[in-house]
Amino acid sequence: MFGYASLISDTRRKGEELHTLRGHRRTWNVATDNSLTIGRYKIYLDPQTGEQPPVFVTFANLVRDASCEVAGALFPVSGAALAALDLRERNYRRRDVRAELDADVEGPVWCYFGTPEAETRYREGVAAGRAVVSREYLERVRAGFAAAGPQALAAYEAATDPPGCPVVELERVDVE
Repeated sequence: MFGYASLISDTRRKGEELHTLRGHRRTWNVATDNSLTIGRYKIYLDPQTGEQPPVFVTFANLVRDASCEVAGALFPVSGAALAALDLRERNYRRRDVRAELDADVEGPVWCYFGTPEAETRYREGVAAGRAVVSREYLERVRAGFAAAGPQALAAYEAATDPPGCPVVELERVDVE
């Protein structure tokens, strides 16, 4: 698996080398509609009021960009772990990026890319003025790269578009 956003902070072990995916750039264009509560997923609450705001919570994604490359973590996953990741990453579909990776590995290297539906939700959220990025999510992604050192953080910044919507305080709550 190649993780380029939250998966880097969730899976990377200290001292582990980052790898590069050629021909891509990180952007913020995948969203979930927080006005809906979906079982076995997550919602976001306003930490001040405890309410579930009707916003479109926006996440990082990869888009093709021949002039760019994205750093990320490369880690093994079992079949069961892959099934769990597919459920967690329901706004994304995975595809094999082994041919675009700087590492020589056997077998597929999975990477998650936003679904057309999740990208449409983002555009709808922007048009309605309701698209936001969770500050905790953004900071967790940045922290994953910062832990790899100043060069890794600089590479992250260089290959990542700024969010096209406000960054706000939200509290993530997992829904059973």
